[in-house]
Amino acid sequence: MAVPFWKTDFFETALTYAISQLPPGLGYPLADLIAHFAANDAMSSGHRAMRVNQWVAHGGKITPRKLRQVVRQVYYNQARAIYDFYHYLNRPDDVRRLVSLTPKFTQMMAEAMQGQQGTLLLMPHLAGFNLGGVLLPLLGFKIFSLSFPNPTRGYRLQNKLRSDHGLEVEPMSVSSWQRARERLQSGGTVLTGVDRPHEHLGYQPIFFGRPAALPIAYTQLALPTGARVFVLGFHTRPDPTR
Repeated sequence: MAVPFWKTDFFETALTYAISQLPPGLGYPLADLIAHFAANDAMSSGHRAMRVNQWVAHGGKITPRKLRQVVRQVYYNQARAIYDFYHYLNRPDDVRRLVSLTPKFTQMMAEAMQGQQGTLLLMPHLAGFNLGGVLLPLLGFKIFSLSFPNPTRGYRLQNKLRSDHGLEVEPMSVSSWQRARERLQSGGTVLTGVDRPHEHLGYQPIFFGRPAALPIAYTQLALPTGARVFVLGFHTRPDPTR
């Protein structure tokens, strides 16, 4: 049975992009409204996973009420981060104003751009990473990014938007994996996610003191290529208008 177009992730991505073209005075309240409905869908798989993750991250010592508040805030943060990403994609001056880099990251980026040694950046999917990723190509930082394998149509649209704005993105596959290795061996920089679960690897890295279904494939890139490895994170500033 075919899925109606308005229920596909491609339609959702296109609609999100359209909403994000609204000015912040309208866009942020609308993003908050969408987040409100998503945060109340307690039976969705994403909501359940978020509750478990937050419970583990808080050492299992968080009250049910506090857990609901934390999960709700995650939805609000993510909704606004998605709005920021699409809204500022074609506004490079605003991106430069909104995103700032720490001295340590600036030093690492300068060293990586010299091309003397491969650099592997591991990125958790925290709010703000998309907007931060828009800034790096603007600064001349060339990155080859490995994304989710076998992407849906909506995910492919997201990757195209990233690629159109200077971030070279390819879904993880045998061929893209080989290109990533070659990039590292030639002194280039590769970016990939560090926290997307993978249930069938046979390894369970420790996450907040507990075994977890986290990926370990990045070690198979770093070890044979001798690449430096950095965990890359972005912190969203408290003031949404900035």
